[in-house]
Amino acid sequence: MGNGEHTVSAVELLLVDALSTAITRRMAERIVCDLQRNRGGLPLPSDLEGLLALVRGDLAQATFLRMGTRAPKVLAEVEERVLALTEVPAEAWHGPRVRLVYVGRNREAAHYLARELGAHPVIRVDEVFELLLALDSDERTLVAVDSDDTRTDAAVIARFVQDFPPQVLTFVASTSPATREAFLSSGAAFRATLRTEPMDHPDVPQMLRDLVRGESVGSTRRTRGGTSTTTEPARAA
Repeated sequence: MGNGEHTVSAVELLLVDALSTAITRRMAERIVCDLQRNRGGLPLPSDLEGLLALVRGDLAQATFLRMGTRAPKVLAEVEERVLALTEVPAEAWHGPRVRLVYVGRNREAAHYLARELGAHPVIRVDEVFELLLALDSDERTLVAVDSDDTRTDAAVIARFVQDFPPQVLTFVASTSPATREAFLSSGAAFRATLRTEPMDHPDVPQMLRDLVRGESVGSTRRTRGGTSTTTEPARAA
């Protein structure tokens, strides 16, 4: 299934097997390929809640496009298989694993971004001391700062970013000119990605995926609104 260097994950196999209970395996593989193509390479969820949401959302859409009126019966079989699971296989992850530390008040936004990234665990903080405690880990970590919805001024966080562990990536949404200047003057701009877009902007999940994958965030991507203030070392210098 697939082509090029794509490696079939455990979740893809699970979905193909579940679909194959009602349709041919060849058709099941086509549907899962459609699913992956429509998701633009986004890693499949590695938790049961996320997998169930995938079945009811993206997989349902891909199945309806292929199966038409037969889709509900096919999807019912898949959902039954997923509900019978006690856990998603550990080998299901096939992307860069990352912890998400979300600096902001919105719990729903934190968990939404975690699902979009396949991040685990997700830790929500709203004070600098909580943030520093959350970074006491050897795991790769993404810090996402919602400047519009946190008690802590992002400019204050800028004082500490320079000393974050090397495995920590930092993303700041809703960046104001004052915040940008604070990051530049402290030298933190070398260690952070600053964007004017708010955290609920539709392009933010893709920006974060690009950041986790080590790709340039927004340098060639056209956003739906606002101007780019991506801060990269070369530009900051």
